Amino acid sequence: MVMQQPGGYNLGAFFKIGQRLTAGINYRSKILMKVDGGYATFNVPETLSSYFPPNNTFTAELPMPANLTLGVGLKVSDKLLLAFDLQHVRWSEYNELVFDFKENTAVLEDSYNPRNFENTMIYRFGAEYGLLASLKLRAGIYYDETPIPKDYLTPETPGTNKIGISGGFSWALNNHLSLDASLLHVSGETRDDGYAPLEFYGRYESSAWIPGVGLSWSF
Repeated sequence: MVMQQPGGYNLGAFFKIGQRLTAGINYRSKILMKVDGGYATFNVPETLSSYFPPNNTFTAELPMPANLTLGVGLKVSDKLLLAFDLQHVRWSEYNELVFDFKENTAVLEDSYNPRNFENTMIYRFGAEYGLLASLKLRAGIYYDETPIPKDYLTPETPGTNKIGISGGFSWALNNHLSLDASLLHVSGETRDDGYAPLEFYGRYESSAWIPGVGLSWSF
């Protein structure tokens, strides 16, 4: 199997509007992920084996959507910094998922799965507070809209609107070394929905705790 990832590009700009106000803009282009020569293995009764050729392969494509992000930072005081981001995600580029098999039979046709994703917004708000000269506390919250419209929700991508709440700190151990730690809780809204083309419906719930820790060295 060969995974192909054609190149994309990023563009960005940063503006210092005043002593306490900054702004930025970033654009990340669409990237089309391609699979060529993927292996397709089927476990079927012997009586049906002739319809499912062994060593069959397939090709498929999956777009990674373009993103446009706008951000604003406000230094309220020498200790408090506030930040707000708006991110537009062009999920509408993901219209379908197709598996093109090299060998087709009367039973094994190419797999066509409509997705019809919609463009979404992500809203983020964060704050950083310098409690001590060597210790900065951070907190944030975001709301991430699902791109999956009604009747197109599948178990492989159980997208729901999500809220994320995070907290963390950065501790300067000395003039060069600092310790960073964070904890993020992501909670998805309960969604009763399904995939109309296959008449597969159910209730979807999601929740995750994501810790993070890192060391930074500055020269």
